[in-house]
Amino acid sequence: MTVARAITLIRSDSLFDVAEYAYAATAPAESRLIFLAGACPLNADGSTAAVGDYAG
Repeated sequence: MTVARAITLIRSDSLFDVAEYAYAATAPAESRLIFLAGACPLNADGSTAAVGDYAG
């Protein structure tokens, strides 16, 4: 049996549009869920810091 591993990121243009991250995500029903909380790191100019670098 092949299991889809796709995660769909949900973005909103009506919320803060400078930060390059998704506000929510969905995963296939058979997936294990992991809930995370955090903040989006911003540089002094308002751009997103450490894009794609989770440790950053």
